[in-house]
Amino acid sequence: MPAHARLRLSSLGVTTSWSQWAPSAIFGCAMRVRLGRRRGTVCVVGLVLLACGSRSELAGQWGSGTAGTLSGGASSGGGAEDGQSGGAVCLGREWPLDPPSLCRGQLSLKPCLEPPACVEPYFPVLLPSGDAVCLCPSGRWGRTCERQTVRIELGERHACALLDDGQMRCWGRNEFGQALSPSGAFSHVALGNSHTIALDDSARLSCFGSNSAGQCDAPPGRYMAVAAGEDFSCALHEDHRLFCFGGPFDAGSPTIEGAYLEVVARAGHACALRTDGIVVCFGEDELATRTPPRGPYTTLATGEHHACARRLGGRLECWGQNLLGEASEPEQSFVSLALGTTHSCGVFESGEAGCWGSSEGDRTFSPEGKFVSLSANAGHSCGVRPNGEVECWGGGTPTSLPPMAPYQAMAMGSALCVQPVDGPVRCLDTVLQPKLPGPFVELGQGGDSLCGQQRDGFLVCERFDGTRGPNLGTLSAFDVGDFAVCGVDPRGALHCQAPLGADLEVPFGDYFDVSVGADGACGLNSSCQSSCIGAAELPPRFQASRFVAIDLTEGGGCGILLEGGVQCWGRLDSLMNTSWPAWSRIAVNADSVCGLTRQGHLSCRGALELAALEDGFSYSGVVMRDGGVCALRNDGRLSCFGAYFIPAPD
Repeated sequence: MPAHARLRLSSLGVTTSWSQWAPSAIFGCAMRVRLGRRRGTVCVVGLVLLACGSRSELAGQWGSGTAGTLSGGASSGGGAEDGQSGGAVCLGREWPLDPPSLCRGQLSLKPCLEPPACVEPYFPVLLPSGDAVCLCPSGRWGRTCERQTVRIELGERHACALLDDGQMRCWGRNEFGQALSPSGAFSHVALGNSHTIALDDSARLSCFGSNSAGQCDAPPGRYMAVAAGEDFSCALHEDHRLFCFGGPFDAGSPTIEGAYLEVVARAGHACALRTDGIVVCFGEDELATRTPPRGPYTTLATGEHHACARRLGGRLECWGQNLLGEASEPEQSFVSLALGTTHSCGVFESGEAGCWGSSEGDRTFSPEGKFVSLSANAGHSCGVRPNGEVECWGGGTPTSLPPMAPYQAMAMGSALCVQPVDGPVRCLDTVLQPKLPGPFVELGQGGDSLCGQQRDGFLVCERFDGTRGPNLGTLSAFDVGDFAVCGVDPRGALHCQAPLGADLEVPFGDYFDVSVGADGACGLNSSCQSSCIGAAELPPRFQASRFVAIDLTEGGGCGILLEGGVQCWGRLDSLMNTSWPAWSRIAVNADSVCGLTRQGHLSCRGALELAALEDGFSYSGVVMRDGGVCALRNDGRLSCFGAYFIPAPD
């Protein structure tokens, strides 16, 4: 095996200039490195060899711009004979303007003129291949320098991801603030039903969300691991004592005696791994807490009613509920585990993932490729790949939408559904996923129907049980609600179909838009006046009003007036005393109204006024349901506030 001399670019200093020869007695190889200061830029030149070996062994070791790791990696200049011009690597916040001394040599370098768009604290890097990439603090590099996910944790109602810089990003249900992650760097995070507990890089606990059962009342101290059940939390103290608090547990003293290395929790129980490798389970679930097989074990995981532990050689032993094979462990070796309610998953020694148990909703589908970690909840699983990408499989829940995915359409009714730029429609809050033949430019969702409008205007609808929904043909505008699916055809005629497919009688007119709520529908005609059916009739004082847009909720609604301003009626009538921005789009729910200005900025009035603050981003669409609002950014990213939360990207 050749000896390797490794240069860690992420730790280079820039205070002085120096040269050093590093001869090797093995092959008579030499490495010359010169560090120089140029307007805040570090340049490493003359890399003849960064690894000692034959030239055939070393050829091609420089990266070509694909993702990899510079820190700790071996590299080669690939054949320079003079010991000085084997290539250049330029680092720094200022990009050197075509320094000819750095761009010579047998490797054909592209001119150092255009740096990659690296965001602080990432450095632009020019590889000897001529590829421009970004060097991250961890030493990882690639064509972009967005922070990467290193671990994802799924709760039943929300989820959190830990990024490579220690920051935490959460999304999902947010009634109690459980998805509003604090700033700072974190090493561990665990999720209960309505709370989140995390361990920061100073070994201190941070807990947010509901504390109704004392699940955030941790004893003071420094900790090394955390876990969370439905309404309680557990934390492993740095002296290996175990404390559980909230729900049935008293936080004043260690929950069980002994010294522990790991703790996991789910629903109403927890399991902990002692320093001697023995697993101890306790709590309210009789199946999961029955006496585990005797160890020793090296790691463990728990589902809602079963648990599994890994022996020293990688083989598993599982116990507890086994109705659908979730506790029937495969005869293979694993490095990590993730357990749901009726299914289980693990990462094999090869890095590939495998799942077993209930196959409902493709829960046991195992994607190809390698993973570094997995997490599972009742309906689905998610894994983090070595390059930081997150992939999820199984049924949809509030946690199944990874943050910052690019989308081109969305709809919110009984579920939040999105149309990715590349891929099928995905819905949250429902295990059943649509099979609509997309892609679509617009989505609508209400009652048990999801509709998508194709680029040619044709509307395709499907019920969540998989049967075909209402058929209204080609439309210029449409809306979907619990009451009906309604649309305006290219001639301006209004059509509505009830959930079971029956045509509804609608007023004759020349329409340009329509809104559907829970108990009625209203169309806007060419005079900007409304005509309504069902229980959506406007109050007499508003029937002469002229609107450019309206939106309905059960028992009320709001509209943007032709001359400017907003009128609300019914259950939203109390908002009439509010000052209104100049909105071009509007959406309502039971207690709030939100809109977009002509510049695309989002603002809300009512219960969500403080939840969706004007953040400076530009949005192209906004939808609402009770307790929450979602807005689609112009760059295709989604931000949700209130009862459902997806953070706006940095």
